[in-house]
Amino acid sequence: MTVYGKLCNSGYDSDVCSLSMGLAMMVSMRLWLGGVVSLTRDRSLADRLLAQVRVCWLPLASLLIVTDGWKAYPNGIRRVFPGLSWGCW
Repeated sequence: MTVYGKLCNSGYDSDVCSLSMGLAMMVSMRLWLGGVVSLTRDRSLADRLLAQVRVCWLPLASLLIVTDGWKAYPNGIRRVFPGLSWGCW
């Protein structure tokens, strides 16, 4: 995603910058649970997105988290959902 204007303060002389965006949705209802935007794709972005999912999640309900393979997600899941039994099948 590219944004034009003075939104970015990356130290470059250009008015163009790239942002990272994470989105979460409940597939069965096609309901967007949340989204986060960051200048960098880092641990904070993953944690903030997963925290929004946690707020929407009912603890006794099943939860399936599917990611794009970014390695920040597994550790983020462990931090945001401590004690949750999870794995890959």
